[in-house]
Amino acid sequence: MPSLLCWHSLCVFPLPKDGAKIFGFPEFLAALALMVLAWTVGDIQYRFRGRIAPVPLPPLTFYSITTIGVLTLLTDLWRAEGWLVLDTGPFSPLTWQAFLGFGFLITFLTWGWYAFINPPIFSEKNAKRYGQLLYSVILKGSPTEVPVIASELADSAHEIVSRSWLIPELENKELISSRKKFRFDPFGWKRKRYLLSKDVAYDILLLIADRKFCRHVVQSSQCTALEIFGAMTKMEKYQLPVGPFARNITEEAIKNKDSFVFHESSGYQSGLLGFHKPLTQTLYSNYRMVKEVEDFFDVDYMETQKWDHDQWEAYGRLVLVSFRDYAKKELGHHAPVFWRSFERILRSVYDLYEVNRLERNYWDTPQCKRLDKVCHFFKEAINVLSKHPVPDRVHLRERLRPQRTSIYDLIAREVSELVFYAGQVAEPRELCWSIQHNAVWSEIFDSFEEDSAARKFIRHKVRRALWDEIGGMTKFPNFKGARMIAFLLNVLGFVVQNDDRHHDWVALHKVLLKWLKKNYAKLYIYNPSVASACLVAGYTYDQAENQLIFTAPAEGLRRVPYTNTLPLGPADESEIPDP
Repeated sequence: MPSLLCWHSLCVFPLPKDGAKIFGFPEFLAALALMVLAWTVGDIQYRFRGRIAPVPLPPLTFYSITTIGVLTLLTDLWRAEGWLVLDTGPFSPLTWQAFLGFGFLITFLTWGWYAFINPPIFSEKNAKRYGQLLYSVILKGSPTEVPVIASELADSAHEIVSRSWLIPELENKELISSRKKFRFDPFGWKRKRYLLSKDVAYDILLLIADRKFCRHVVQSSQCTALEIFGAMTKMEKYQLPVGPFARNITEEAIKNKDSFVFHESSGYQSGLLGFHKPLTQTLYSNYRMVKEVEDFFDVDYMETQKWDHDQWEAYGRLVLVSFRDYAKKELGHHAPVFWRSFERILRSVYDLYEVNRLERNYWDTPQCKRLDKVCHFFKEAINVLSKHPVPDRVHLRERLRPQRTSIYDLIAREVSELVFYAGQVAEPRELCWSIQHNAVWSEIFDSFEEDSAARKFIRHKVRRALWDEIGGMTKFPNFKGARMIAFLLNVLGFVVQNDDRHHDWVALHKVLLKWLKKNYAKLYIYNPSVASACLVAGYTYDQAENQLIFTAPAEGLRRVPYTNTLPLGPADESEIPDP
């Protein structure tokens, strides 16, 4: 026991050099080396968590370790020199070392708590740091860091969605925030922090629309999109600035054939996920969210030019998911989302005319493969509508009004436009018949035979749309109407057949033949090019006999060519406009 030196009631003694030691400077250096190694080896995920902790963890860790290191070094120096220490007080030499060791342990455990056990999420306390760090990671765009941070964002999705401003609230955010009660806030700190968290959350929803970030979300962090849109659905908070994010997620998911869009196609191909379709259902099955966000299906036109038939099929499948929910909940209301998406799908076959004159292997061309998917899409859309009664607000003979028309008019218009695209394929005969009859007529028009109110509505409107184009040829001859005439004439022929298969199209067939008898000879004199566009391979015009002739060659079981004619009325020279 070292000798005591006392002055009145104050006693000191020299610190023994060979006293017990539980935490000294060598132990501190060894522990610090392990801690630094952990920080160095730890990836961006743990560094990100440490920097977004509710407390400023990196500077506190630095100052804490510095203080403990200095005190530990002084303690060892004090012991080595045998300097005097107080005999009384809260700390003995051993408890002082234990206090320093405990401080170092608490520092390490605090870092481990936030890095591993309880990762921090977005809140009012760390909103500014969270937004700044996320901004720097996305701006840097590292292919190794962005996927990790994208996954981390999923944990904070609910808080970000709940705290973000709604788009209509931005103009009145000061008024809205003033209505919130802040208890014991004399300096306005809570109010400022509340406003800052809402501003940062709004900016984050804009920030994550970065194309590269969305690509990594689709590749490796799909749960992030699931959590964000799932939170929006749960809170029914749809007017958020997520339009660009939704559009880019859709675009990147279709672009990547290893994404959820292709893996969740069907249970037969993908098992349980194919039946449940968690991502597809969360993102696209809520029509109200799709309607409010608006941009889910507004993919970049230049990107769609690179899509193949499988990608167009995937796009159509996503649209149909939203369309089914629309048919259940808001059928009859104007749906601009589908006006744009249906139009995109139809325009994917705008280049169908390029297969003209192909003699073989035409079904292996991209144009024909896309046509098959487009026809299947519109057939499925008609099937969806056929399962629901026609709303009272929809009128059978209502004229097409782009801003107020119904979904039935939309499908009728798109089907009539598809007739125009298919009508541009005029030769050879086998190709022309395969596209116009087998692909389009058999797939879509034959589906109208099933008895339902929706099919009757669409069938009537398709007939009306086709006849409007054909009737317009009388006053203004044009190639669009001519191609539609070519399609119908090729499919229906010269003889009106009032059987079960053609019953619904007898009226259109009759007025078509009547128009040809009355106007074709006159059209041929006025504009031979337009008149020729009304005929496909196998159909010719005999001007001398003033008749249309159809010739089917001898092939298959037919040993001799088959010929049929349609006599035409005389051309009234007085009605022919002066070119």
